[in-house]
Amino acid sequence: MNELLRQLVGWGSASVKLGRVLSRTALHCARLNIRSGFRPDAASRAEATQAWAREMCRTVGVCITRRGSPISQPALYVANHRSYIDIIAMAAQLETSYVAKASVAKWPVIGYAARLANTIFVERDDRRSRAQTRTQIARALKAGQSVTVFAEGTTAAGPEILPLRQGVFQIAVEADVPVVPVAIDYPDRRDAWVGDATFVGHFLQRFSRSTVPMHITFCSPLRDRDAKWLQLATTRAIERAIARASGRHLVTLENHQHGGLEDGEVTIPDRASRTSRSVAG
Repeated sequence: MNELLRQLVGWGSASVKLGRVLSRTALHCARLNIRSGFRPDAASRAEATQAWAREMCRTVGVCITRRGSPISQPALYVANHRSYIDIIAMAAQLETSYVAKASVAKWPVIGYAARLANTIFVERDDRRSRAQTRTQIARALKAGQSVTVFAEGTTAAGPEILPLRQGVFQIAVEADVPVVPVAIDYPDRRDAWVGDATFVGHFLQRFSRSTVPMHITFCSPLRDRDAKWLQLATTRAIERAIARASGRHLVTLENHQHGGLEDGEVTIPDRASRTSRSVAG
């Protein structure tokens, strides 16, 4: 009986948080439109979105431990993906456009806020939509805007990450911008939004607690003319950062062969010589 009562109280608390998220998001959208005469430019949208995201993190109790920082120049931020929380947490850290699945645009209130936040929507199963998305990402980068991509294409509970899609790295090569690997992880694997869990059901369950801790690591930027190398380097950097944040030891073939690494380094196989080069993480 006591356990049931605690659960009901928790769900009640999460319901209040969800109500605040929706009401404050609606207010955010109204303020942005009124201040801009319903024509907010990209800079105004980015600034307002960051302020909104920080307020949302406080509202629902997301407690972020951050390592590293975003860079000052335009970049392609490539992150792994655990939950819908990731986008809000990332938006609280930097001003950037995002790539999100098209269905998000249809979510009540949140979808409208996403459209105002310079979000690039993609139908992942539609080849034409994917091509249009690549064009939009390239256009934004060339215009001096940073873009964040969750390159796994879906969420994963972890601690492992899914393969990162190589196409986004080719965009960075062609736009001549750095790639910044971003590692996202939650100490409690149940905070990941995976499988058949509904948004509301997951929210009520996970945000019944006062705080939801998470880790975000901004790794050192990478530059190369080889998209395949960037894909591999980004994967290794994210894996290493997640292992470090969770206190696990990541063992790779290169680590074993070279007798271990200093903290913050990741070995990346060199394309030509098959030796290794170090990328600060």
